Amino acid sequence: MADLTTSVISLNMAIREMIKRHSFMKHYSGTIEQLDVITQREYRDSIKALKEFAAEFKDVQAGDIIDVEFTA
Repeated sequence: MADLTTSVISLNMAIREMIKRHSFMKHYSGTIEQLDVITQREYRDSIKALKEFAAEFKDVQAGDIIDVEFTA
């Protein structure tokens, strides 16, 4: 049970950090187009993967477990 608690806390911290980083990135959305093509593609692929991951949470209730797999 301790491993699960650690995993939940770790996920919570990672999500909060990601939200913080995304809000920082929103201020630079206009300059994303100035980055090289590979970096732009990586950014867009990451956003797409995040949207797909978030869609898994649409109908999640407290206590549910979600089984997802990342594909790039």
